[in-house]
Amino acid sequence: MPEKLKPQQPQRPTPCGLSQQRSKADFLGRLIFGAADQRQLRKAKELAPNLKELSLAQQEWLLYSQILKSLGYSRFPVEFEKLAEAFPLKRITAQIKDKEIILGQWAKALSLLDISPDLIHESFFKTYQQMCKITHAQEVTIPLMIKGLRPANHPWRRLTGLYYHLEKTQGQGLLKSWLKFFWNAEAQLNQKGALKKVSLELSELFPTPNTEPLSQILVPTSKKLAQNPQNLIGASRQMVILTNAVMPFFLSWARAQEDKKLEKTLFSLYLILPTEGQNSKTQKMRERLFSGERPKIKQGLSFDQGLIQIYDDWCEVNWGNCVNCKLPSLIDKG
Repeated sequence: MPEKLKPQQPQRPTPCGLSQQRSKADFLGRLIFGAADQRQLRKAKELAPNLKELSLAQQEWLLYSQILKSLGYSRFPVEFEKLAEAFPLKRITAQIKDKEIILGQWAKALSLLDISPDLIHESFFKTYQQMCKITHAQEVTIPLMIKGLRPANHPWRRLTGLYYHLEKTQGQGLLKSWLKFFWNAEAQLNQKGALKKVSLELSELFPTPNTEPLSQILVPTSKKLAQNPQNLIGASRQMVILTNAVMPFFLSWARAQEDKKLEKTLFSLYLILPTEGQNSKTQKMRERLFSGERPKIKQGLSFDQGLIQIYDDWCEVNWGNCVNCKLPSLIDKG
């Protein structure tokens, strides 16, 4: 009687470069960071392929829309980007002294005002009433499904934080304010504690006044005050806005303006910024390239961005078919 065949295990991809990783650390580092640079250039090109042809007002609007999109998290990027289209930056800056009008328009468009007054926290009730009186808002409907959101991620907080960011930058303008940020960052890059100094400069662009009710209640319907005031846009989200919205825009801007100095500053800044955290792509590439061991390569935002780009360029098209992938042979020749 023939022996019963054992079911075959599904073929698992082999870790590329595993046998070489200790001796090839320098090459792998160059490969990963080179891929990170390519990723930033691609993102910049996709964001604004014709930036040089846009007026200053159009460039500022594009930057504003990308910041809004990043504030929408993975849940509402499309809806927040539509908000930028419905309420152009020029219109917002013209009304910048009327906080309730701006926030009321945004909130009405996103259906955030559909709350029973009995549920509104007393510290926010006056603000809520003023927003509800906004009757001349453009009729726009971009409703959000906010059920199940973590309170700290509530759209009220993000939009209020955006208002204070635009108020902070309205004197010089959004574009010039961020250019000043990068000019200051350039002076810090070669100093000790550069990341801490850059992070402090970044936090100053996203203020949360002590008088803002949402600094002490997470949402308008909170039942009680928080023990400690909280920033409307926290440090981690500020960094996400910087890396995913602002820096790709200014890389595109620097290339359009042929500003080599700014371009160099941006790439240098990528090297010191912290990681955004693990995701499925970076986890898979760490396993493949380093078999789960800690890489002997400086890690941070640029390292993870490089892993993502290598995954997109090599692994996504060859998933489950490593035999045909050219990456292992590339590493062997490195």
